Amino acid sequence: MPAHQVDDPELLLALLAQHSLACPVCGYDVRSLKRPVCPECGSRLHLSLGSPDLRIHHLIAGLVGLALGLGFTANVGLMLVVQIIRGVGSGSGMTGAAIYAAATSAILLTLLIATARARHRFLSWRGNRQRLASLGLILLSIACAFGMIMFLVISVF
Repeated sequence: MPAHQVDDPELLLALLAQHSLACPVCGYDVRSLKRPVCPECGSRLHLSLGSPDLRIHHLIAGLVGLALGLGFTANVGLMLVVQIIRGVGSGSGMTGAAIYAAATSAILLTLLIATARARHRFLSWRGNRQRLASLGLILLSIACAFGMIMFLVISVF
């Protein structure tokens, strides 16, 4: 159970005996329940701690930026490999571009996984540090995609 959740049904029922709250799944008023299950939709209920100051938008922007860069380089790399297999472009330029696409895809995938796994550390940073980290991830993705385009223009075409 995550650290921000409490597994104490008695505490939840005591809270609901005094406060009118809605089920987070269906919106049913769960005041005065006898057990921690919504009578309307059957969802199990628990207490959890949240904060209105959670700044997740910088994390999402960084992850989306990495995912877009990864998608671009991986797709271009896949198209290059298909062309090489078909014999359309078997030159060293196309092979080099495919290797570049594989390498940048591996780097971006590693960063995407590492950032997602370190999300709690990322979210603990102040807003400016989150903004800079997110911007760095997005700029790295743009640089990888731009490098892929330049590699193709210079070596393949």
